[in-house]
Amino acid sequence: DVNVYEAHKKAMRADEVGALYVELTKNFRSHGDVLSFVDRVFEQSTVFGEAFMSLEPNEQRPSCYRGSAPRIDLVLSVQPAGRGTGVRTADAKRAGAEAIARRFAALREDGHAPGDMVVLLGKMSRAGMYAEALRAEGFECVVTGGSLFASAPEVRVVARFVEALANPANTAALFEVLTSDMMRLSADDLLVLTTEEDPETGCVRRRDLDRGFARLASRADGLPPRLAHAVRLFERARDESRTRPVATVVRDAVVRSGWMARLEEEGAAGTARAANVLKAVRLVDRLETERHLGLASTARALADELAVGLKEAPGALSGAGGDVVKIMTIHASKGLEFPVVALADFADARAGSGKLLVETCGSVARASLAPAASLEAFPQLAAAGDGEDDADLLAARRLVEGEDGPACALGASSCTQAAYRAQLARRAADEELAEARRKLYVGLTRASEALVVAMDAKAPSAGKPPAYAPLVDDIRSALCGDGDFPEGVAELPYGGTAPARFERILVQPPEPRAEEGVEP
Repeated sequence: DVNVYEAHKKAMRADEVGALYVELTKNFRSHGDVLSFVDRVFEQSTVFGEAFMSLEPNEQRPSCYRGSAPRIDLVLSVQPAGRGTGVRTADAKRAGAEAIARRFAALREDGHAPGDMVVLLGKMSRAGMYAEALRAEGFECVVTGGSLFASAPEVRVVARFVEALANPANTAALFEVLTSDMMRLSADDLLVLTTEEDPETGCVRRRDLDRGFARLASRADGLPPRLAHAVRLFERARDESRTRPVATVVRDAVVRSGWMARLEEEGAAGTARAANVLKAVRLVDRLETERHLGLASTARALADELAVGLKEAPGALSGAGGDVVKIMTIHASKGLEFPVVALADFADARAGSGKLLVETCGSVARASLAPAASLEAFPQLAAAGDGEDDADLLAARRLVEGEDGPACALGASSCTQAAYRAQLARRAADEELAEARRKLYVGLTRASEALVVAMDAKAPSAGKPPAYAPLVDDIRSALCGDGDFPEGVAELPYGGTAPARFERILVQPPEPRAEEGVEP
């Protein structure tokens, strides 16, 4: 926790302690232009101010930058003002993703390998959008960090396979596995499984998927190749699950199905999916071993782990990745470095809005639980008491920040419950913003040679000033002072060897897709 570190540093620097304080002020990773941009943003009094420690570049480091564009490249995707424009937030994010992909393509033309490049995201909910934009420019890319493991389709296939083994009558799980990339059964194969001839009438009738599997197990030799392979694989897996560990049965099944071999032939994306499959098998092994579970219990435990959004990064194979663009979270990039870093989706941090607020204030944890009908239900009244000189808020601030010490009782007339909660919420928002800024600092300083920073915003209504998310506004004030970002394409000095390149993109509504067979 940063606050714990800062408190300890302050204590150690006190005269009575007499500890030796040493600052390591040289950065051996990043080019001077990257550090100058970082300084320009974070040394502002409205950001970290005097608490920010500027780092000096290592002048002896060799540079491998081959790009013809400036090392600092900024993109702002702007939604049109007003409602009913047809432009959504997702469209602005997509415009930023496409801008990143175009800049990466230009760097590739200048001689940079795709393996030099990484996209760092504040959150992974739109990772697929960035991967799609990169692939449209001819890049292979893999998601190597984040918490997307539980939602990966290939991980779900493994889970459903275990469920189908545990309960042969679970036709929903069986259907998902049979139609997945693991088995790849066709519609004709499924028709053979789910229909039979009525011995009395001679007519074709429906039958359950699991019954079809049971009936065909004894005559697999006369079936279509893929269906025969699937029937034999399931029957063998069910037989082995009676005597062998579940994880071993699942691992052998995914290998015998040919799925792993096919994934390896799909390049970097396939290798990443194969890594997820193997990681899912290891998860099965861990659940089975640590909890001493049988087949049915393992299936339930695995489903429960994935259902709650297991916070696991995607799997990775040793030596995998190759010459591909990587996509990961800023958090996952800590301790790493890349020649070219693109940052996006980093400015959407918001403080929690739940009824329970808990904040660590020095050595004290302070909490506030909102009643069913609280001041939050009356925003006009809350706004009226939000003045800096309001006596209740000032008293609450002294309490929250510890200025009055433990003797300040919450029930005192000068510190109301509403004022206390309002101040605690303000502190929570300040801490959230400070943490978001620290995370942005981590992302920017992963770059050794060049940065691409993609931002988005909504244009203000006529006569109103522009409003940006706090982190975007930090960059605006660092480069433009009191003014707004420029229109179109511009150069913005920041103290580096060359000005940063800036581009404002006015996002247009996506073109409607022409219906099949209809002329556009």
